[in-house]
Amino acid sequence: MTESNAGQRLSGWPVVVALLVWTAVAFAFLYFDPGYEPVLLNCMRLVGRTAACQAGQNTINDAWQWLHIWPLLIACASGYIAIVVIAVVGWHRRRTEQPDDRGMAGEETMRTQAEQITALRADQEFWRALAAEVGPSRYAEPGPMGDWSFADMAGHLAGWRERTINRILAVGRGEPEPAPPWLVEPDDEDEVHKVNEWIREKHADRSPAQLVAEYDTSYDRLIDALESLPAHLQRSVVPWADEPLVEVDFTGHLHDEHVAPLRAWLDGTSGSRPT
Repeated sequence: MTESNAGQRLSGWPVVVALLVWTAVAFAFLYFDPGYEPVLLNCMRLVGRTAACQAGQNTINDAWQWLHIWPLLIACASGYIAIVVIAVVGWHRRRTEQPDDRGMAGEETMRTQAEQITALRADQEFWRALAAEVGPSRYAEPGPMGDWSFADMAGHLAGWRERTINRILAVGRGEPEPAPPWLVEPDDEDEVHKVNEWIREKHADRSPAQLVAEYDTSYDRLIDALESLPAHLQRSVVPWADEPLVEVDFTGHLHDEHVAPLRAWLDGTSGSRPT
């Protein structure tokens, strides 16, 4: 049993104890206090008189007796109400601050934003090591992705990364997902290839070193965008990823699609066409 579960199971006992103590104090005043000593007996007599009143007997004395004890009755009732209100407020606060069992399980498996940022920083270092291994003299050499160069691949990754950053910034502003810069959302593989060519043509006037550096700095811009979000948005499910933002893998495409062909090219074997 975790500490939070134990606290939830024990949280009802103080309320029960408070009610019992308050009841004992109230009856102690009714029975032992000289000023209230007759009150308990009067209450017992009033029960019988109330039944008699229904048969038409005089109620003036009964009403007077009730007026005599009403301050104590109100005090007792107020105590009960206060205890119940405190219990309800505490229960509601626990419900809002602590998730249920399924929520707690989700929180335990969901990574933190700090872990996500650490993973991005590690991947940025991986990219820098990869760029250093290729070397600036080979940035423009075809081969890592068919007839694409390492610089083409960097521009391709930076183009899609730009869209991701714009999506995250829109989440932070509470705006709908922005339209992609290539205007048409690709629905199949052929359209994805067209978008890739559109990105490549857009970067035609950029030097290979600029493209490689741009993808490097895109890590910093991505991290800045993520860190600008409040905690509840970090853990909210974004429609374009279909999972909480903090769980999104922003570097999977590089490793799933491009690292193996690039490594094959570096090792002297043929690469593959870009995807």
